[in-house]
Amino acid sequence: MSIVLDGTNGITTPDVSATSQSSNFVTTGDISAADLTLSGGVVFGSTGGAVTSKTLDDYEEGTWTPTLAGGFSSAPTSYTFNAGTYTKIGRYVYFAFDLQASGATADGSALSIGGLPFVNIAAGFGGASYSYQINFNTIATDIYHITLNSSVISVYDVSGGPRAGNAAGININNRVILFGSYQTAS
Repeated sequence: MSIVLDGTNGITTPDVSATSQSSNFVTTGDISAADLTLSGGVVFGSTGGAVTSKTLDDYEEGTWTPTLAGGFSSAPTSYTFNAGTYTKIGRYVYFAFDLQASGATADGSALSIGGLPFVNIAAGFGGASYSYQINFNTIATDIYHITLNSSVISVYDVSGGPRAGNAAGININNRVILFGSYQTAS
């Protein structure tokens, strides 16, 4: 069954033909498995039509496990919190996570968080912001950037230099909740 929108009066009588079309809305076959095109804009699905740059053929939700990836000489012995979620729409990944390590020994190496669910492919695009933190990083001007061609969030100071795990204002064994976005290949 197909539903036809005529662009002026809303939904018209259901049409039992295999394909129905008007100037503003197209459905093919069973509406639950159909490709939907809205006024030449985004095409939802790719079950019967050609895949183009306007086809939204990739949507995914899932979980991932964030970890401390740098800034320590001795790795965390455990995690009080290390859970993350993501939504991938096309090439864009939106994520959030809650992280608190235990037993790590900070050092002068660059502070970073690893485990993002996809690799970042866009230079200059991709970062994270605080949602909540308890003394993980009390330096308000630090920048959380997703490193190009990696799945790692690197921490930088305002001048662009890497923030060390043992820098003043940093405690890698305290809690941080971040959210952000970046681009992936497909």
